[in-house]
Amino acid sequence: MFHVQQHFTNGVELNEQGRYYEAIAHFLRAIQLDPQPALDYTNWGPAYENLGEFQLALAHMNLGVSYDNLGESQRAIQYYYDEAIRLDPELALAYYNRGVAYDNLGQSQRAIQDYDQAIRLDPQLASAYMNRGDAYGNLDRTQRVIQDFDKAVSLNPELALAYVDRAVARTILGLDIEAQRDAEQAVALGFDRTLLESALERLKQNR
Repeated sequence: MFHVQQHFTNGVELNEQGRYYEAIAHFLRAIQLDPQPALDYTNWGPAYENLGEFQLALAHMNLGVSYDNLGESQRAIQYYYDEAIRLDPELALAYYNRGVAYDNLGQSQRAIQDYDQAIRLDPQLASAYMNRGDAYGNLDRTQRVIQDFDKAVSLNPELALAYVDRAVARTILGLDIEAQRDAEQAVALGFDRTLLESALERLKQNR
């Protein structure tokens, strides 16, 4: 079990470092070593009865993240996110990451469905609200996106991209004063001022 856990941990760390091919190798090795967890978790109490499948689901989910980051979103969905959800239908991050992959494929409606599920399972997942807002924006539902961005920043006031996204949406709606406040907040959190102001100015010119 130690070796399975070590490969899993290494895969997560490599994913965070952007070393996706190496991460994939570790996740695959973890799955090869423990494809159908056979350890007896019953002595750990009812809360741990499904720990084996949970870890396997996490390994599949992280494989999906690695492939998605490499531009192979369809493969990430078909072989890894779907399997992670099959193994653990309550894993909010698996739905969230599959939503990201659908977004990358331009399938905004399917992405929204996965973000909905992720939010149902984890109502505190700020990035799911932010990404769902972006997906609604792709469907030209600009009024609707503000609600999700509001929720995202209320859950995580440090989420700079949510302020950027809300500034964009408010600019499209002609709410320039509110958009400027969001832009200032995003810049305060580290977003590039020149890049953001240039983007907002182009949006104003195209209204």
